[in-house]
Amino acid sequence: MDQLQIEDWEFGFIEVLKRTWHFFSKNFFSFLPLIVFYFLINLPTVFIPKKNYWIFIPSLILYFLIINNFIFILFALVVSEINIGGLFSYKRIIAKAIKILPRAISSNFLAALVVFGFFLLFIVPGIFAMVYLQFVTPAVALDHKKNKEALKYSSNLVDKKYWMIFYIFIFFSILQAVPRLIFSGLFKIGWMPPNLYLSLFLYFSTLFMFFLITSFNFVGTLIIYNRLKMIPDKFQAELLNETKIPLS
Repeated sequence: MDQLQIEDWEFGFIEVLKRTWHFFSKNFFSFLPLIVFYFLINLPTVFIPKKNYWIFIPSLILYFLIINNFIFILFALVVSEINIGGLFSYKRIIAKAIKILPRAISSNFLAALVVFGFFLLFIVPGIFAMVYLQFVTPAVALDHKKNKEALKYSSNLVDKKYWMIFYIFIFFSILQAVPRLIFSGLFKIGWMPPNLYLSLFLYFSTLFMFFLITSFNFVGTLIIYNRLKMIPDKFQAELLNETKIPLS
């Protein structure tokens, strides 16, 4: 397994993407069981009744709040284990993730309320709030934060390189939407699969690509998270400057 090198590398858009691709591709077979599990565990959402929106929308939100948090925690723990080096047990990681999950759900529910509150003001403040709260789940899973503490920790990290995180967040969001846009675009231009089997194949392969790209985004988010923790915040930077011993 290729370790994620935690060193003082230049924090830039291209560098983040390069390091994410390198780490994700080198450790792909370590992530593959999680990606397949992510795909399979989301299949039940296809069968949630869509006619009654009062059932469909809350069920979907609750389902994704639980599942997405659980998968993100799994990725965080696997990336952490790879970074430590050596072999790891998926069984042990799953057991640990189950223990962390309640704290992650409560923290992300609080984050969702904050984001919703900002969206009520206008769409732009809502997007800004979403960017600031990108690292709530890693903060819970890797640094044992919870609720307000996790939200504040995430905000402080993002504040170090806000605009860079914003651009990467937009890029990851667009990347995540590509498979579904291609799939829906084919039907909008009038192309129809010649048979049911091809239609099902295209549908499920599109879903799998979506979860594959989402997994890539998870890894990228964790690489950024680890790098941001190395950058001193404004208070720490001022303190370091004040306590420097002058050269004589």
